[in-house]
Amino acid sequence: MRLETYGGLAAVTNLHSPPEVLDTDALSETATAELARLLTEAAATPRRSGPAPPRMR
Repeated sequence: MRLETYGGLAAVTNLHSPPEVLDTDALSETATAELARLLTEAAATPRRSGPAPPRMR
């Protein structure tokens, strides 16, 4: 799993590999709860203010 912080819609697109899928039904109850907690925390984290990081080319 990858989290991009910039790059627009193209940042999450890699046309050379299939999409990664997580089957939450296959996770244990503990792992499902931890995943839910992490996603909630990530969604609640405020965006960084200030200039964007320099992009490497």
